[in-house]
Formats: sequence, C-alpha cells, structure tokens
Amino acid sequence: MKRLFISQMQKKVAVSAVGASAVRGQPRGTIVAVRSFLAQLALQTIPTQTPETFGPWLDRQTDDMNIPWGVARKCLNLFLRDVLYNRYLHNAYGLLTLEQWLEVPLDGVVGRFLIDEQKGTRLASWPGLKHLQVEESLIFQEVATEIAQANGIARVHLDIFAWTDNR
Repeated sequence: MKRLFISQMQKKVAVSAVGASAVRGQPRGTIVAVRSFLAQLALQTIPTQTPETFGPWLDRQTDDMNIPWGVARKCLNLFLRDVLYNRYLHNAYGLLTLEQWLEVPLDGVVGRFLIDEQKGTRLASWPGLKHLQVEESLIFQEVATEIAQANGIARVHLDIFAWTDNR
C-alpha cells in the first residue's frame, strides 16, 4: 500500500506542478504527455551525490520529453521543485540533498525578475521559453545562483519571489 501511495503522490505532484500555463503555445496533448512523463519518472534513479552527476541526468530527462528544450526544462524543474517541497516524495527517495542543485524554473516572469535583480549585465533580455536554449539557460541559472546566494537561499526557491511579487 505504501508503494501505491508514493506512486499516486508522484502523479498528483506531476499534475499540480505543471499547469496549463507551463505549456501554453504547445501542440494539443502536450500537457498530458508531460504529466505522464513526470508521473512515470524513476525518482529513485536521480543521482543525489554531486551536481556533476545530477546535471547530465537532468539534461537527459529534458531531452527525453521530446518537446522544445525550454518548455521541457521548465516543466521538469517545476516538478522537481514540487517533489522537493513534498515531504513524502523527498523522504521516500532521499532527495532533500538536491535542493542545492535544483534549478529555478525559468519562464518570462522569472527571467524578467532575474534581469531586474542581477548586479551585472550578463542578462540583456528574455528570449522566450520556446526559444530558450542550453547556453542561455546556463547563464540565467548562474545569475539565479548569485542572487540566491546573496539572499541565503537555494536558487530553486527564487520563483517564489518572482511569481508572488510580479503578478
């Protein structure tokens, strides 16, 4: 029964983490496919030891979604953030250590927040989620890390400030 509970909890988190706005502008059926992918994701296979092992795993999952890279990465990051926030899932799979490596889920609101908050000039404009590529994402994540560290939190939590303060 416990395994079924954890499986159902994962499905619930997949549905609640990825709303319709996360895949806006994508072909019909994308949200169902994304939620199904996330509900079936083998959370026990997430490498939790180092960011050097977690990063390639995250890249593979992003590519395996077979939708535009930026949209896939946002959906995956929304889901992983909510898995972290769900005590049943992070306890079941020992995922609390991932907090320090998880990315902030990027979208227009978060991108503009990072541009406004940055201390340097590395971020000029938000390219749009459908056009976001690996190299740009890395720069946004680096800036997110700097902002988060200056505020004593992990970067995964920055969207809490971006979304609640910029809506």
